[in-house]
Amino acid sequence: MAKMLDLTKGDERKTIIKYAVPLILGSVLQNIYSLINSIIVGNYLGKEALAAVGISFPLIFAVISLIIGFTIGLSIVIGQYYGSKQYDNLKKSISTSYIVLVIFAVIMTTFSIATGKYLLQLLGAQPEILSQATSYFNVFCLGFLFAFPFNATNAVLRGVGDSVTPLYFLIFSIIVNFILNYVFVAKLHLGLTSTAWASVIGQILALILMIVYINKKHPFISIKIKEMKFYKDIFKYIMKISLPSGIQQFVIAINAVVLMSLVASFGTDAIAGYSVATRIDAIAGIPAFIFSSALANFVAQNAGALEFKRIKNGLRETLRMTVGMTVIISILIIIFSKSIMTIFTKDINVINIGSEYLRVLNYFYVLYAVMFAYQSVFRGSGDTMISMLITLAAIWIVRIPFSYMLSKHLGTLGIWLGIPIGWFVGVILTYSYYKSRKWELKFVMQMRQRHNPPPELADNI
Repeated sequence: MAKMLDLTKGDERKTIIKYAVPLILGSVLQNIYSLINSIIVGNYLGKEALAAVGISFPLIFAVISLIIGFTIGLSIVIGQYYGSKQYDNLKKSISTSYIVLVIFAVIMTTFSIATGKYLLQLLGAQPEILSQATSYFNVFCLGFLFAFPFNATNAVLRGVGDSVTPLYFLIFSIIVNFILNYVFVAKLHLGLTSTAWASVIGQILALILMIVYINKKHPFISIKIKEMKFYKDIFKYIMKISLPSGIQQFVIAINAVVLMSLVASFGTDAIAGYSVATRIDAIAGIPAFIFSSALANFVAQNAGALEFKRIKNGLRETLRMTVGMTVIISILIIIFSKSIMTIFTKDINVINIGSEYLRVLNYFYVLYAVMFAYQSVFRGSGDTMISMLITLAAIWIVRIPFSYMLSKHLGTLGIWLGIPIGWFVGVILTYSYYKSRKWELKFVMQMRQRHNPPPELADNI
């Protein structure tokens, strides 16, 4: 049985690594599966199917981004309550979040299916891929009913320091997904929509098994429908943390939608190349994303225990690890970009577009890693509003305008160049806010005001 990890004790570097390793493995496995899925689709169903998946993904991610934002906030709230030993509020947070997520999942599934085809047309889906893209999108949206509670359960476990258990069930889901994908597409020739069904089935089975496991092994965070209650005050606090995170993730997702619409204006080959390249590119982002996620939960527990020195030490160690790994991965992707693209497609134009994207972004991925690390401190301490505002500025004031303007003169290359320009501005803003220490002051002030902190902490506030 995986143990919950107290992130407020022990060497900061070792603690973060121990917590982050299962997250890294999970992310690597997810990206490998995503790549394998693209290989299957590209080789068995052709570049039109590849483009259909690619143009659907920004819309899918736009919806998923909301749940990602909510679960980021939930994990932080759980971590803070766990770090400050407020177990009653922790239990209330779990109950409230599940009720909210189930209702939200039903609403978003209904809305997404009703508007899917229209949104894909707005995004620039060409007639030759619209039908496949719509069917794939609709089936994938049915999975929201299970993806939302699945991600919430993962967030709860991560909040109490258990990053291992979610990995086990993720591996199970990926294995089921891969087997069904290969059988449906390569053996039964059921077409693109069957790959979406494979994903939905994998998540359903993993969610059921995870809930059964938690109820048996972790009774104090058990998930039982009969005991579910809605707590208004807890909901307000979760939303205070989660809403800015949700908006931030949604902004990132809408950015992907806008970029895809720009890419779509250059034709199906550009969509296919961009679609494959973003899957490969996700690997370069693993160190930044995972170590920042680990740091956010590390900060949450230590903020709850008022251990701000550990937070600063944890940030320093995270920067060292994430920058080092990002540089190594980026160099490899830059060198082998064209060779990697040929695994997915033999179309020369698609390969050239995708490899161009990979080279441009990976020259600057260190900026992304640094920006994410600093923002994790803000998120973990509950100051999610500033992360949202910085992201809004970096994307909508810098990235999108530059990508649009440069694309008029440089084609798809101009779109890619706008992305690192936005990262550069984001690094300046995040570093400046971190040095101001306003995030630290805000947390202390909130701790004074909410939920009656335990006596052993109250004296230190």
